[in-house]
Amino acid sequence: MFGFWGQTRCVAATFFVIFRNWPKENLSEIPLHAANDMLVSGPKGVDLRVKLMYLIILAAAGNFMHGVIENEDSLYKDIRLYFRDTETNFEVLTAEAIVWTAFLMFQHLMADQRKDFEILRKTGGSTMPLAYELCRDTIEKHTGVNYNAVSKERWHIYSEAFKDHTLVEAFASVLFRSRGRRSLAEPLKPAFPPLELIWANINITVVIFYSSIPTAYYETFKKMLLGRPNLFETDD
Repeated sequence: MFGFWGQTRCVAATFFVIFRNWPKENLSEIPLHAANDMLVSGPKGVDLRVKLMYLIILAAAGNFMHGVIENEDSLYKDIRLYFRDTETNFEVLTAEAIVWTAFLMFQHLMADQRKDFEILRKTGGSTMPLAYELCRDTIEKHTGVNYNAVSKERWHIYSEAFKDHTLVEAFASVLFRSRGRRSLAEPLKPAFPPLELIWANINITVVIFYSSIPTAYYETFKKMLLGRPNLFETDD
């Protein structure tokens, strides 16, 4: 059950070290060797900016799932019990977290690119869509499910929620309605009046994550990119 989660946890652990150290003025002091190993491994012929964004997305999703699966606080224990009571596959939740964090990274990147053409040159116009494609490929590889149609549906949900400033509620709802799903091929469960405590707990965990973690991971992406110009390409 946790093979897919294990991969995101590994990536999250590496980037936690980077995130913890990235405010240092001298970026050469940041322990990037582990991240560099990840960047040079994997699919060949892929722009390293794409690989980096892909790893950032996995790391952010892994950070969220760490709480759901491993945090011993009673808040998270109640959520685990809610899912385990119906044998929910936690890889389903991991995939959902990856899509949501990808959407959040996309919003950060678009906002930056609109403000600064130089950021657009350095981050690349195709970095996000190609990174998201790698995410979908990873999900399909580990679950055996073609996730393209479902990921488009989720992206639409989050796009509408972004307009309404309800991104937290949208993702919390997807998690809540994933109870009992054993495969990504299974649709979300029908919406029904939520159990107040569990619904509140899921919302709180999403709020805690949303309040600072996505921004921190995006800033890690940007600082790594700008701090290592010799490693990454730049669009003309």
